Amino acid sequence: MAASQPREESKAIPLKILIDRENNKVVAVESTKDFVDTLFSFLSLPLATIIRLLSNNDQQQQSSESSPFLGSIKKLYETVQNLTPNDVWNNPVYKQMLLNPKNPCESLCMNLFMNIDDTESSSKFFVCDSCYMFSTFQNLDCTCGKPTNKQPNNLDSEGQGNEVQNEVFVKENGSLFLVFDDLKIVPCSLMTSVERLVELGYSDLSKLEEVTHNFGKQEVIVLCFVL
Repeated sequence: MAASQPREESKAIPLKILIDRENNKVVAVESTKDFVDTLFSFLSLPLATIIRLLSNNDQQQQSSESSPFLGSIKKLYETVQNLTPNDVWNNPVYKQMLLNPKNPCESLCMNLFMNIDDTESSSKFFVCDSCYMFSTFQNLDCTCGKPTNKQPNNLDSEGQGNEVQNEVFVKENGSLFLVFDDLKIVPCSLMTSVERLVELGYSDLSKLEEVTHNFGKQEVIVLCFVL
């Protein structure tokens, strides 16, 4: 998916961060829709994609190892990686489908300012010669028994007719949002901000320090999946 977009690693989203210095803790982050859209896109990621993203550096690997669930899924992912085509697969394409599943919201997520999904985009479609069922995977066995190996000329994967190119999940109206350390997100207003901070035990806001930091792709992944 990221292959059709500019390098996500070079992008950064500026965030205002409220920090509890006494407890060395990030309390909340003030952000625009770009950051919130990226957070919401996590819910569209297939599990295999999350495991692959968490395997990119040592800090993220330690997180998956500390979680029994993520650790088990990582082992399952590695098992699929290590099985050769002649071991168990009815079709070698199935291995590719398991390791690199497609995001069901792919066309929408391609409009994200920062898309953390590194899966190759579905720029091509393949159809069965017999019944014309189509897939984004070449040589997949069709239900009729024939392979999906023909590439049609009349399918456009770029989503022609999409009139709103910049909007993804959240409306583009200039609103700001508060993202708390438990990933609860609320529209940024004085009343909701104060109420939520008081709920977290910060009735004295002078104890919080505000800093500004630019978050890149890897930092967003660490912030949301590791911390």
